[in-house]
Amino acid sequence: MRITFAMSSTGLFYAPGLAEPVVLDLAALPPAEAARIQALIHAAHVLDRPAAAPESLSRPVPDARSFTLTIDTDGRSRTLELAEPIADPTLRDLVRCLQDQVRALRGTKRP
Repeated sequence: MRITFAMSSTGLFYAPGLAEPVVLDLAALPPAEAARIQALIHAAHVLDRPAAAPESLSRPVPDARSFTLTIDTDGRSRTLELAEPIADPTLRDLVRCLQDQVRALRGTKRP
């Protein structure tokens, strides 16, 4: 399973480094981390959702961060556009987990 995660809007200011997409190959992650991400993807029913997830944005918020999430697995692909605040708790947990993975890859810490 491969996941492409991008922060399409970085919030108050544009940060090119944060906006750059990151590809996570679950086969390259430690088994426990890969299993956690897979469990979150299944719990959020990502592959069964429509491409646009309007329920993720409860109310338009100026300068909110937005994310593009693409999951490729077993010949299937699904891209979701999400924006903060993400109302669905399972999608919110998935985005947080992916943000942590991206931070680890980039060598940055959680703010």
